[in-house]
Amino acid sequence: MGTDEKKDDTFSIVRHTHKSLTEGLTGIISSKSQEWFLSIGYLLQRTRASDFLATFLKEWGKYREKGRIPDDYLETEQHKECLQEILDYLDRALPDEITFNVLKKIFIVASTENLTTRESLLPQHYIRIIRKISSGAVLTLSTTYHIFKEEIAQNICQRCSAIEWLDKIAERSGLLYPQLVENYEEELIKHKLITDRLNQDVQGRIMAENNRLTSFGLSLCAYIENYEYVAE
Repeated sequence: MGTDEKKDDTFSIVRHTHKSLTEGLTGIISSKSQEWFLSIGYLLQRTRASDFLATFLKEWGKYREKGRIPDDYLETEQHKECLQEILDYLDRALPDEITFNVLKKIFIVASTENLTTRESLLPQHYIRIIRKISSGAVLTLSTTYHIFKEEIAQNICQRCSAIEWLDKIAERSGLLYPQLVENYEEELIKHKLITDRLNQDVQGRIMAENNRLTSFGLSLCAYIENYEYVAE
């Protein structure tokens, strides 16, 4: 099934947003020197948002061309809400690659309807929770999930001290410092994505079932993992 861009409102909306960003950047660059100086931060933010949208457009187009997204899905409330959340993130936040890539994956997985139906509210809530946490917390969550899968495959006992848990996340994520991971640990606990440290044995080891992922955190990570990159 080929993609008729004129009939794809999503493609048109995102492309129009991307065009508006590009034109806005051109206007800033051509402005007076004082306006340029005051607009540097905004310019960088808009440049990144424009780059992310270009990537999103490319992937969305490939999914549509290969018939992975039903035509009538574009008219669903779920689709409109998820698209609005992503565009709002790029408009209001300081966009970063880690967070945007996860938002994009949730959006595309929802659009295929392979894991959830169009009536499900989960994709919207997944996107909103990712928007609430920092990119460091997103990275910590992803690392926690990948370690969980490895330990399950290797039948490793999932019980460790809090310090051991922080150490392995710091090493595998590239964050390096357990103290840094601890900041993100607090975020993930607050949003009910991992368990707290209250459930410890007499040796102070955390009962780290699912490597501390809650059922909600595990569901979110598994949903993101279902994303498939579509080649040219």
